[in-house]
Amino acid sequence: MIYIIADDLTGATDTGVQFSKQGYRTQVVIVTGADFQPIPDTRNVFSETDVLVIDTETREASPSTARHRIRHILEHLPANEDDIVYKKVDSTLRGNIGVELDECLNVLHKDVCVFTPSLPANKRITVEGYLIVQDQPLGLSEYYSGHLAPEDASYIPNVLESATDFPIARIDLKHVMRGEETILQKLRKLVKAGRKILVVDAINDTQLQHILQSCSRFEGSVLYSGSAGLANAISTGQHDTRQVTIQKPSPEKSVLIVSGSMNMTTLRQLEYLSASPLLCKISIDVKQLLNQTEACLQQARMTTVQALHDGHYALICPDPACLEEWQSQELLSEFHLTFRELGITIRDFLGRLTSAILEETQTNKLIVTGGDTAIGVCSALGLYNLTILDEFLPGIPLSSGVLKDRRRLNIATKAGGFGEEDALYIVLEKLIRLGK
Repeated sequence: MIYIIADDLTGATDTGVQFSKQGYRTQVVIVTGADFQPIPDTRNVFSETDVLVIDTETREASPSTARHRIRHILEHLPANEDDIVYKKVDSTLRGNIGVELDECLNVLHKDVCVFTPSLPANKRITVEGYLIVQDQPLGLSEYYSGHLAPEDASYIPNVLESATDFPIARIDLKHVMRGEETILQKLRKLVKAGRKILVVDAINDTQLQHILQSCSRFEGSVLYSGSAGLANAISTGQHDTRQVTIQKPSPEKSVLIVSGSMNMTTLRQLEYLSASPLLCKISIDVKQLLNQTEACLQQARMTTVQALHDGHYALICPDPACLEEWQSQELLSEFHLTFRELGITIRDFLGRLTSAILEETQTNKLIVTGGDTAIGVCSALGLYNLTILDEFLPGIPLSSGVLKDRRRLNIATKAGGFGEEDALYIVLEKLIRLGK
């Protein structure tokens, strides 16, 4: 069995799909409460599963909550010595990474953690311990909004050491470029010197394969940690894969697109998508949402249901103008909210709205962008178990789940910062063609 521990839903699916596209039967279980008991006997409950992905929903949690939940899950994980445990992290280093690595190393008793967030397919690479995103250090990119100086935010050991007591070291690009044998020698040397977390450079998928091959020859036990990039290397490095048949959905034409992400990448994708003549865009006025929640929900529900009945594809998203910096600050002040509380309110609203729309339509094809939005939608729909089917574009998978009315929902999920300008348009086209 391969176990993947992810801290949000889009991360869980974009990593799990690396295995499903190689023929592994891959399931996602969503954990939404601190006291949730993970599957007590995973091997029996998921006897037809090769890869189990557990979404812990700890990216936005407090460090203490993240620590408690990760420990609780790991203590109930029936992992054997031969099983692979992969700690998925955000490719732009968001979340409680150091805290969660701490718990994984302590509970699983691993000799070393090999850590590389490189995801070359989405322009994330690691050089001399620095994370480079779309040709810029993370701290200078649009993907970073924290309070650290750019050079500190971009340097991976610095990000990790603030939240872990384990000693950290690096395996730099010059060693990785020399290949598998040199990486293995450095790995052995650093572990012998007492280093517990090794940040390893990589700028392409071949190097990620070399890192994996070196780890497989290492005599001790390894906790693998990174983004979907290293997970892809693991998936192609295993040999006991199985062929699976993807169940095609019914030829229902309507598609619902739900976006709560304010990431600039997503906003550009939505603008591109909005040019489609068959698309009906329903923009949510955030101030009305806060002032008159039920009226706003009913108005958006009726408009969307009518659009779907009329043969349009429907896009629901907050009005970007309402969330420009000066506007959002006014909203936070007027309604006495933190930025996180505003995000949760929008997330829960979009979840309720999606559930109401699906109750009134036969729509079984859904696109959701943004990890927060994805968990809000799945929670509202009562979806806590997904089967990962395929990958439409790098990091944009297709999954399925069964709704309360026993309808099978096909859902494409995309992290806010993933994809080119036309990504959502391409995903929509591919989802439309499913079942034909």
